[in-house]
Amino acid sequence: MDFVCDICCKEFDLRCHLAKHLRTVHSNTKPFKCEICFKIFGKKTHLEEHHMIHTKERPYECDMCDQTYPSKTELRQHHSIHPRKRPYVCVTCDKTFPSKPLLKQHCNIHTGERPYVCETCGKAFKTRKHLNDHYAVHTKERPYVCDLCSLAFKRKDALNRHRLTHLNKRFFVCNLCGKNYSLRTSLGMHYRDEHGVAV
Repeated sequence: MDFVCDICCKEFDLRCHLAKHLRTVHSNTKPFKCEICFKIFGKKTHLEEHHMIHTKERPYECDMCDQTYPSKTELRQHHSIHPRKRPYVCVTCDKTFPSKPLLKQHCNIHTGERPYVCETCGKAFKTRKHLNDHYAVHTKERPYVCDLCSLAFKRKDALNRHRLTHLNKRFFVCNLCGKNYSLRTSLGMHYRDEHGVAV
């Protein structure tokens, strides 16, 4: 038995899918609110994508030039600037690349090779980008500044983790007492200090 939307005639197998469709597509209600800027959204996924404005998170990376974007849509738009020709193929996973250097860098993922070495401490990395990010640990420079509280960090990933604390989201829950934390490291310290458990 199909469930049909009275407004657009789209069919659904389950009543709950029809209800979700009505709520998110045809309803003016927007139940999802950003806790930082109070903007409202009709879909949870739209709110999650919006949060990346505040966290400056850019998880979608172009495999042709290493540019990063906060959404799949922006990444797809960016792809249009690259030529469609991708003649270099990885023999391990069949992923294609527009240039030999990008293919070579990708192959490090499979081989475990770490050709990019820090001149200061000797630590090796699979990509030049990771090496450049690492250099910050050797300086007093803290270029990544939280736009919400001005706390500064040496690395971008540390800033992104910190920004989660402003969202008031508690993703990591202690299964012993129910206390919750926004960072995995905070939960680990809680286990150690409160329950005497090493994780």
